[in-house]
Order: sequence, then C-alpha cells, then structure tokens
Amino acid sequence: LKRLQRARRYNEWVFGRIARHLGDRVLEVGSGRGVFTRFLRNRNHVVATDDDDRNLEFLRGGFERFDNIAIRRVDWSAPDVEALAAE
Repeated sequence: LKRLQRARRYNEWVFGRIARHLGDRVLEVGSGRGVFTRFLRNRNHVVATDDDDRNLEFLRGGFERFDNIAIRRVDWSAPDVEALAAE
C-alpha cells in the first residue's frame, strides 16, 4: 500500500477511468491508506471503509477534517448492512 501511494500518475489514471461512474455519495470498500479517498474529497458524502486498525488510523488522520467523509470499520466477510444503509 505504501508503494501504491507513491504511484501518483498511475492512481490518477485509474481514478480517471472510474470517476464518471461515481455519484455524489460513494461507499469505498477497502480504502486502505486512502489512495483513492483523496480523489473523493469533493463528493457530497463518502464512507471510506477498511477492517485494518492501522489503515483506519491513517484514514482518520488524513480525512477527519472533511465533514463529508466518514471513516468506518467494516468486516466485509460479515458486513453490518443496516448500519451502512443509514449512511
């Protein structure tokens, strides 16, 4: 994940390929260290999820100042669908 973070041009290219398919409310599954979360900062509401404590701490440190980005722990092997639906 650390290496992927530094692949700025690659990440911009990947996001450019999917950006037109995203709405203003985004559920990001497996946000990791926020490589793509940073591209979502201008969306109305983003729920960035991960199940790793280190990644969640990194996400909180980088995005907690954004009112439109919620950081959530989600175990995708057994997700709490009702809690996510409330987002």
